[in-house]
Amino acid sequence: RTGADSALAIEARSATGNDRGTCAEGILIYRVRSETASGGGPVEVVDTHPNTGACWDRSVYPPLADAPLGVGETFTVPGDDTRVEVADRTPSGSWTVRITTGV
Repeated sequence: RTGADSALAIEARSATGNDRGTCAEGILIYRVRSETASGGGPVEVVDTHPNTGACWDRSVYPPLADAPLGVGETFTVPGDDTRVEVADRTPSGSWTVRITTGV
């Protein structure tokens, strides 16, 4: 929770199932704002690699195709004082993610 009406959500994205064609595996960060009306962006993917993109030939929105954080990457969410660090991924696909607030 980052505020009275806001939170961050974390998703592990891997190239399996519905995401088998994903451009980049890793940890996605979502900003959720309950005070924002539907259609106005109440759930937003955080672009952890701003000003870049990926999979220009097959992505529906290339600027966010590289949004997942990979192992060893750290990102501080602007305006939320929260740092997300992807520490590890096991061979079986489990992720270790460290969340630090108040940064």
